[in-house]
Amino acid sequence: MRDLARITLCLCACALASTRTRASAEETPLHEYIPAISPSEARATARGAGPAEDPQMPAADSGESTGALPRTAAPSSDSFRPDRSTSLEGGLDYYEAFNPAIAPFKRITGFDAVRLDVDGKTPVLGILDTHRRVVPIEGAGPAPDRRPRDRFSGQLDLSFREARVLPFPAVSPESRLLSLSTEPKLSVQVERDGADNLYIRALGAVPDEPVRVRWETDAPRAYFGAEVPRVKLRELRDLPRLEPSITRRALRFAAELGVTPRSDLRQALSKLTEHFRSFVESSEPPANTGDLFLDLSRGGKGLCRHRAYGFVVTARALGIRARFAQNEAHSWVEVELPDTGFLRIDLGGATHGLTAHDTRERSSYVPAQPDTLPRPAAYRQSYAQAAREAGGGASSEATNSASVAGRWLPDEAASAASAAAMSSGGAPRVAGTETEEGAANAEGTGRVAKRPLQIALEDRRLSALRGGKLVLTGQVRDEAGRGVEGLRVELWIQHTARKQRMLLAVQVSDRDGNFRADFGVPPDLAVGDYRLIARTEGDAGHLGASSE
Repeated sequence: MRDLARITLCLCACALASTRTRASAEETPLHEYIPAISPSEARATARGAGPAEDPQMPAADSGESTGALPRTAAPSSDSFRPDRSTSLEGGLDYYEAFNPAIAPFKRITGFDAVRLDVDGKTPVLGILDTHRRVVPIEGAGPAPDRRPRDRFSGQLDLSFREARVLPFPAVSPESRLLSLSTEPKLSVQVERDGADNLYIRALGAVPDEPVRVRWETDAPRAYFGAEVPRVKLRELRDLPRLEPSITRRALRFAAELGVTPRSDLRQALSKLTEHFRSFVESSEPPANTGDLFLDLSRGGKGLCRHRAYGFVVTARALGIRARFAQNEAHSWVEVELPDTGFLRIDLGGATHGLTAHDTRERSSYVPAQPDTLPRPAAYRQSYAQAAREAGGGASSEATNSASVAGRWLPDEAASAASAAAMSSGGAPRVAGTETEEGAANAEGTGRVAKRPLQIALEDRRLSALRGGKLVLTGQVRDEAGRGVEGLRVELWIQHTARKQRMLLAVQVSDRDGNFRADFGVPPDLAVGDYRLIARTEGDAGHLGASSE
């Protein structure tokens, strides 16, 4: 069904002509606090000072206070042991430091070692090599390898009054430092340990007031999404051996999932990801048998820290180089792939309680490669619920499947790319039911016939600045005019003359079928007229639809 066929965006030197109330960009997928970082440490290492200045973007106020920060030192703990509390109580604050925004995946601490705790039984996570090395400022020189990289700007207020060394956030474990400046001027250096955790050290006299740090960095594109090869686990590079009791229990658990050291890497990561992404938050923790690792890994209950912990211990026993990464609000897994480098694997977590700060006036980073690992129903539903509770904000699950965001594509290629992203990250596709004719044919084959949808954007002309904020709203309705909940919606921009399209955002419709996108207009977009297009591929009970 078609509705509101032509929506035009005029990119001219005038203010955005939208008068609707803007949904908070701070309401993002929700996760939980990681005990290894104290609240004061998290604020001091994570609080941003608004969007980094970009000569192509107009100056804008972040809408956040950037007052004096708590006095703090480096993290007090160099290890992580999970608890048995598998539900989130209270709220959390996430502070964005990068543009484009990567919420909630700003990297503060990573653990790459698995050891026995003092009880002689429980695996705990730590850092293999704590020695720190100075990180060079590489400027605009060539990368050390041919892997494509994407650039990010960072901005942060830090207080060195009581501690000369502070944790320093990163986009990825293999990020380079391209430039760095401070205000007021201060002599500093950035250091890196063996787990690729970054620290910033003040070398000279430090001022009483907070120091604003601005820097440019990059990250390998494959960190955000990559195909997992079928290399055998025994062919991976050797890792330090784990204590035999850890290996024995972890391999027994892995075998329960159908994975052994004779498996290949793709099979192992698929099985582990599917299992831990199927976890649910619960106020009733798994039964206590006296084995914390096996109780959490087998129990099917837990927050992001429990999932990432079980994944990493099991993966290391299988010979996979895996790390536990975290910030003040979320934890996830990093796995090294041969010839590709580290891959970020999100396992999900709680879907309520987090407030993201310093995200206004920032564009959002969208991976070039969709998530190729299993996304079980519990994982998809948790992110859809988070998006609905946040007023229709984009979820990480939806964003990860938007593989063509930021790229101009011909109409035919855009349609094919959209279909591919939908089939990999959206609802299951049923052969023969993607059109009205297919739906009718389904009635004679025993399949449930899909019902038609209508999708509409607001019927008005918009004007926006390049690099400025754009808010789009719309609704998905069934043939009776009722809103349809939980549908993945893509928002595209099409140049009226060139007939090329670019994916801008991915959203999920709320209980009334409404969706809302709040994002930055690409700063390099040519001045001119554009059409805005919303489309959905539907779900198991509905056909796809477009606003064209």
